[in-house]
Amino acid sequence: MSSNGYLVPPSQSPEREELWNETWKRIDRFLPELRKDLALDDPVGAEVPPAEEKPKEKVEEKAT
Repeated sequence: MSSNGYLVPPSQSPEREELWNETWKRIDRFLPELRKDLALDDPVGAEVPPAEEKPKEKVEEKAT
């Protein structure tokens, strides 16, 4: 739902606030840490400081 733009934070799409709240009300019952782990509630325009950026994974090619 998120990748299709249906489930987005109210800060990004105020008209979908009810869907956002109702969805998280149900998810929070059995996965209370999920929202924090996904960091979906970050303020709009907030940037991750360089020290906190995740390193990119190296893809190693296998010799055949």
